[in-house]
Amino acid sequence: MEYANRSMRAGWIAAACFTTGGRISEVLNYNPKQFAYDYLPTGEEIIRCDALEVLKKRASASLIKRRRTLMVPAKERMVPMLMDAVEYAQDHKQDTLFNFTNRSHAWRIVTEADPMWWPHRFRTERASQLVSEKGFDVALLMKFFNWDKAEEAVGYVRLNPEDMVKRMF
Repeated sequence: MEYANRSMRAGWIAAACFTTGGRISEVLNYNPKQFAYDYLPTGEEIIRCDALEVLKKRASASLIKRRRTLMVPAKERMVPMLMDAVEYAQDHKQDTLFNFTNRSHAWRIVTEADPMWWPHRFRTERASQLVSEKGFDVALLMKFFNWDKAEEAVGYVRLNPEDMVKRMF
């Protein structure tokens, strides 16, 4: 969230990477039309992230494996910033969420705002947050990120001692 105070574009990149857990090359290809507010039957407001491309899947993979759809609670902290980026892209009639597709450019934007962060770190942080704060298990992580192997899920998650001791109470 602090990125918005340093660089609005860095904040938008951070919000898109974190909220969706997408790789930067995927995030830079997102179309603003893929994001919309919606409601669950229970009345809870969500953001639908439809048909997000998964670039590491081979062309021989089924379309369902090369796309993922997410539903994220609208109350999550990064969602308003993501939706600001979506609104900006729609207002400016952009075909993509950001008006560039160069990963190195995105890297520079983020690291200039804070050298301790880089685009792929948001993916790791999201996986860790989903486990430590939301109680996701390996199966849910695999579904969220569209991973084929449990090793990918386990490899991304970074937990600290406080995360582990919370489960003991």
